[in-house]
Amino acid sequence: MKSFKSILLALLVGTLFSCSNPDFAYNESASAVFLSEMKSIDELQQSFSDSGRIFHLASGDQVALKAKAESIENTAQQDIQYLNGLKPSVAAKEFHQAVNSYFSKIEHYGKTAQALLSADLNKRKTIYLELMNEYEVLNRMPDRTLEIQKEYLDKVGLDAK
Repeated sequence: MKSFKSILLALLVGTLFSCSNPDFAYNESASAVFLSEMKSIDELQQSFSDSGRIFHLASGDQVALKAKAESIENTAQQDIQYLNGLKPSVAAKEFHQAVNSYFSKIEHYGKTAQALLSADLNKRKTIYLELMNEYEVLNRMPDRTLEIQKEYLDKVGLDAK
């Protein structure tokens, strides 16, 4: 996903030099929160990727990870509200929906991570596998979202560079 982040950042920077219009402003705002969410979910996933650590957490580590998971969930909820307040154009609807869907999946990932940390050891393996599957889905979503964003930018005459 690192190369995707570079492409998305280049796309965002490229649009900064495009003509200013409502679609430009929408794209800039939506892209910024999208990129921030991508970074956050990758950072949280790094914390959960070591299954040995997850199954043998000290209580202090568990509290810290639970706080991170809650933060991811809350930030995703806030970003959904922010995104929905942007009022996308008709041309931006599909991109808007893709970003919104991504944020909803991140919100669910945060809830699953919290459930993992709250579960007894017998249930942790099942929830851990669910969390890893959720991350795999999240990891693929930005590629499609970028394709949709490029189509949207083409429709409104913004250069994706």
